[in-house]
Amino acid sequence: TYTTDVANFIPTTLSNTIIEKMSTYGEIWPLVTKMNVQGGLDINIWDFLPTASWITESTTADYQKAPNPTRISFKYYMLEVRLALSFLTQLTTLEAFQRRFPEKAAEAMVRALEQSIIRGSGSGQPLGILNETRIQADHKLSKTADDISTWVGWSNILKPLTRRYRNGYFVMAQDTWDRYINGMVDTTGQPVTRVNYGLDGANNEQLYFMGKRVMIVEDDILPAFDDAEDTDAFMLFTRFSDYLVNQQEGMRAVRWNDEEANLVKDKIQTVVDGKMGDINGTLIFNKSEA
Repeated sequence: TYTTDVANFIPTTLSNTIIEKMSTYGEIWPLVTKMNVQGGLDINIWDFLPTASWITESTTADYQKAPNPTRISFKYYMLEVRLALSFLTQLTTLEAFQRRFPEKAAEAMVRALEQSIIRGSGSGQPLGILNETRIQADHKLSKTADDISTWVGWSNILKPLTRRYRNGYFVMAQDTWDRYINGMVDTTGQPVTRVNYGLDGANNEQLYFMGKRVMIVEDDILPAFDDAEDTDAFMLFTRFSDYLVNQQEGMRAVRWNDEEANLVKDKIQTVVDGKMGDINGTLIFNKSEA
């Protein structure tokens, strides 16, 4: 009999360590604008700038009428995650295992919130940036692989935005950054983005391109360019502070014992809605096969 034959019968020392697949969420959520107003309340969005006129001693300027403002309102959408442990599990599992439950629940909530900020349908969940119908057609740009492979293709990519709205983030998947931006070279073969890493070299994780911050998101928020379908969005340029999140009462956590099922149950809930406020600083980049 060898030790490999009795591994399930002879107790062995188990390290108090859990190895799990890592992912990155939680960078978008702190940047959006948080509100706490009553659901159903209309917020007016004005697109009105009066024009001043040069006049003479005998003339006057024309009266100008303010247009009717666009209105947005917030609804009540509930986000919830539930966890359950049996009584026996609580007694026999490692403390490290049990300690992971609140952390994973929090990550699940943030993942769902960030996905909705970008991709939300607006039905039963917040309205995401990609599905905001108020974004102008000239702010939705189609780009081919050739367009995003050279500096010439990038040089005028922010052309639709006025200077006031150019203090945003490029948002893309890691593969898009690695393949099409970080790998871009000039005519002598030198990397165009070598200055993105700053004086600290490649260990500086603050990514910049064209002087703008770059936010890398998981593929379930934005697909990489090569993985995106034709006409699908693969990148954004936006100011996250222009996205309004209306959250009622913050996060609510409850724990109770289910004696019939011999389970200890946890649930975390929040009531939240969100949508774009100012749309003028957002660009959506769609993949084009042509």
